[in-house]
Amino acid sequence: MPRWSPSTDREVRAATGDRVRLLTDADTAALAALSARAPVSNVFVDSLLEAGRLAGPRGGAAGTLFLGIDDDAPGAGALR
Repeated sequence: MPRWSPSTDREVRAATGDRVRLLTDADTAALAALSARAPVSNVFVDSLLEAGRLAGPRGGAAGTLFLGIDDDAPGAGALR
């Protein structure tokens, strides 16, 4: 059974006033660009992306997901 479902995104958005959302596969390029801005801090994310992992949620025993935070602060990297 997957550890996430489409309702998870709705629940995350509702709990954070729409400031946080689950990333989708369409966000992969933006996630890679954001991660590349601080490669040492993001070495784990970079390794997943280099291995072909996409940004969208993955279920199963090794289920993972990425969250995007909408942050309009100057200099903040944001995925929308």
